[in-house]
Amino acid sequence: MVGIPKKSTTFCQTSSKFSSSLVYRAHPQIRYSASHSDFDSDHDPKILRQPCNKRSSQLFLSIDPTTSRIPPGRVMVQHRSPIVEDDEQTPLLAAVDGGQAIRVGRSRSGSRERRRFSPTTLIAPIAIICRLALLLPSTTNFLISQGAACRLWYLLHDPSSIPPIGRIPDELCEIPEVDKYYAAFLSVLAALDGVGTVVGCGAASYFAGKVGRKPVLLTFLVLGIAAQSFVMVSQLAQGWMQLLFLGLWVLSQTLSNPITTIFVINTYIVDVVRAEDRTAALSRIAGWSSLGGALSFSLGGTITTQTGSMIAIYIVGVSFLVAICLYIAFILPESFPASKREELQRQRTDGGHGIKVVFEPLKRLVPTYDADVGRYNNRLFYCAIHILLVSLADSYAVVGMILYFTTQYKYTPAQTGYVLTTLSLTGVFVLTALIPVIVRVLKPFYARKQDPTPIDRPTSDSSSDGSGNEEEEDAQAQVVSETSDHMDVHITIVSWGVEALAYIVVGMTSTIATQLASVVCIGLGAGRTPVFRSLVVSSVDPLKQGEALAAIEMVSSVGMILSPIVMGSVVTATIASAPRTLFYVHAAIIIVGSSVLFLIRDSDRYKKPPHEELRLHTD
Repeated sequence: MVGIPKKSTTFCQTSSKFSSSLVYRAHPQIRYSASHSDFDSDHDPKILRQPCNKRSSQLFLSIDPTTSRIPPGRVMVQHRSPIVEDDEQTPLLAAVDGGQAIRVGRSRSGSRERRRFSPTTLIAPIAIICRLALLLPSTTNFLISQGAACRLWYLLHDPSSIPPIGRIPDELCEIPEVDKYYAAFLSVLAALDGVGTVVGCGAASYFAGKVGRKPVLLTFLVLGIAAQSFVMVSQLAQGWMQLLFLGLWVLSQTLSNPITTIFVINTYIVDVVRAEDRTAALSRIAGWSSLGGALSFSLGGTITTQTGSMIAIYIVGVSFLVAICLYIAFILPESFPASKREELQRQRTDGGHGIKVVFEPLKRLVPTYDADVGRYNNRLFYCAIHILLVSLADSYAVVGMILYFTTQYKYTPAQTGYVLTTLSLTGVFVLTALIPVIVRVLKPFYARKQDPTPIDRPTSDSSSDGSGNEEEEDAQAQVVSETSDHMDVHITIVSWGVEALAYIVVGMTSTIATQLASVVCIGLGAGRTPVFRSLVVSSVDPLKQGEALAAIEMVSSVGMILSPIVMGSVVTATIASAPRTLFYVHAAIIIVGSSVLFLIRDSDRYKKPPHEELRLHTD
């Protein structure tokens, strides 16, 4: 809670059903809502004090002096002016600090232009550029990996064949022994990506709770810059030194992969948007991120081909990353201020050390006993089972589909490109446009019948689309959610069902046109990812939403590691005799994994503890 001056200034007293009802005029640019613990116990009636001004906010408090408490439903806040704090403890975007909500921001003169943008708008360029820059060298990375495998084989078996300068000629690398090294190298990279996601998300969750979201996001991007720089240096080195720099590239890239970076961006969005806007905001960010990925595959190969240089693409990637780092450092506000970090640290009673902190988020998945209802809350445990099963089936699905098209219909690289581009662009449309509309249309049908649980104040400057009357929105009471979580459950299940059915249809089609139509249907299921993440974060205390997201990403990564082993074995065993088997196995696992979500109860969502509740009402 921001410090409150102790000396009384101006206030007026009116009558009410309680012995005193106070109209409090606050500073024109600071707005508070507070629980009874914020009041000075030495004075009666109890009152928050702050200088008055003709442009002011009004806090209407009805206080029972016999108990020194605010009775439920006796608080009303009116806001009229922007705000002026400009340090880490009072970020540009509104934040909920434990039991008290603090509306904070930057000066009217210095940030009026910025305040017109929603948090989703501020973070969208980061989602696009990060994904674009990190994946831009992907096609070139395959050539680099092949060259590294080739050099390693010749260093171990025939060093004299390695030229003193430059790359090893392609004809020397086109032998079966080198191909085996190359395949093994790619397998190791895939496994390390999964391990890196587990470690990266766990570490990001822990350190973001200590230093904030911005420093962690910047750290991952700096690792991305280092990774691409190591590749450039390796192309200038020879012998074992080249392999050393490539090893450093692998380690840096493992931790700075797009999944961990997007995870931090998602935690930022969860911090700054209202619960009612969260699903749509996460969907839009996922869509913009997918757009960056789609652009990277086409631009990356083009730049390398046109320049004829292995280094050019990495220079472009580093330039993008440096630019977005500057944007984050100087424009993007911190979403998890010091007050919230301190509160989270107080709640971390066990305090792990060393490698244990990486796995700290997994504790969120353990069922907790709810004494109020007399049963265990298994909600996050069910979410973990769901994501493990669907990741196991789905992580290899696109690769399996491309193998199916290549072996059964002799797809050319250009046709494969059409498939991947169609899938990506459909996903972008679904995530950025379709899912937000679906959520808006379905909300009235999933409105909760009981009173929503308050969480004091709105956590975004504006609605998710960046529009709306600020004063009206500021006056609205923030709730955990007025919409039943069954909406997220049903959208997720339907999305998985559409995708699973579309993969089966892929196996039944025989022309390029119908196969592309099936691929479009696969893309229609893209909304499952952000909607499910929104369901996850609605299950825990707002301070621990980052940890819950990290735990789910870690479990998902385990499924990604196992998927090539399990689903790859199915493809290997059936590709010659029954090539469609992969799609049926995929659908069966998806059905089982999705069905787990039916076990989730709306009553198990996060609820504000009763002793912290403070109802806010508006005119």
